[in-house]
Amino acid sequence: MGASVSYWATFSIAVGAVIVFVSASTLVLKYSWKTPSRARRIFPNLVLVITSLAVLGLCTEVVFKEFVALTDGFGFTHAARNWHERYWGHVNSRGYRDRDWNAADIQDKRKIYVTGDSFVAGCGIKNVKDRFPDILQNVLGDGWVVQNIATPGWATQDEYNAVTGVSPKPDILILSYFINDIQNAAIKNGYGMPPSPVPPQGLLGEALEKSYAFNFFYWRVYRSVQGSESDYLNYMYRMYNNKKAWGTHEEEMLAFCRWARENNVSLLVVIFPYSLDLKSSAPICSRVAAFFKSNGASVIDLTGELAGWDKDDLIVSRMDGHPSVKLHRYVAGRLYKELRLMSMAGAAWQKDMPGFNSKSE
Repeated sequence: MGASVSYWATFSIAVGAVIVFVSASTLVLKYSWKTPSRARRIFPNLVLVITSLAVLGLCTEVVFKEFVALTDGFGFTHAARNWHERYWGHVNSRGYRDRDWNAADIQDKRKIYVTGDSFVAGCGIKNVKDRFPDILQNVLGDGWVVQNIATPGWATQDEYNAVTGVSPKPDILILSYFINDIQNAAIKNGYGMPPSPVPPQGLLGEALEKSYAFNFFYWRVYRSVQGSESDYLNYMYRMYNNKKAWGTHEEEMLAFCRWARENNVSLLVVIFPYSLDLKSSAPICSRVAAFFKSNGASVIDLTGELAGWDKDDLIVSRMDGHPSVKLHRYVAGRLYKELRLMSMAGAAWQKDMPGFNSKSE
């Protein structure tokens, strides 16, 4: 609220400055500068051009402030903040983008918890019903409860801490995995965060903070010029091939597998590749998939399945690499199929469950 008041106060000052400029120019021409000259003839046109540009700039600013709401993967741009304010919607008592669940809601129902980061929370997805956990809930029907336990920026350890603290325990835990989930393990071993843009300081930083239009165009130019995807992938490669970081991350993943076994929870891991470069992230996804499989989890590695997709169908936009609505729908379908296969293998939660009865196949 305070930031919005400050913004409109600055905007009002800019409008006032234009009005003062036009008024002062008119008074000068009318009362002070009466002698005919070439400069005097040009001056009104110059005033008109400057005023027109100023008004155009102010109108553009209003448009970007009030109507431009787009995610971009950065999260801190004004367009992304606008999107979050308008579309993130309800946050439950636990801080998740999900409904509040009480004892009556889950009584006598099979429970699925879906945990992950911004992929599960649905960054870039305006309607929560278009996220794969919500689509899965709709497909499964009233006999099931699908809870969303996710927060943007989480890594494996954060997800473990959240899920193991929830009661009652689920019948099925779906863990959404992305290649940056190793970052907490990297940080623990002193390797820092993956490369990411840092907002500039000084006058440029102040201008970016004050203007929605300038902020929008600056960060789009920045992204097209910088092209930081290779730096991001190189960092991930180094961490997955670093014995210390990988060793710590193995312990994080193993903790999930142990917890699932000890609590009779079926663990299903869905691995999202790096959509902007499927081929380059494939070795990382394969290594993670092999680890989880060797420790008793069911795994869906989406890398090969998405190889034939058009890149624009995979992501929210060219500026935001989060999964698109189309990809969310595909993932929901794959999860449903995998759950049916798991039920045929005799999972405990399969018994007498509509929609997971192998005899109906």
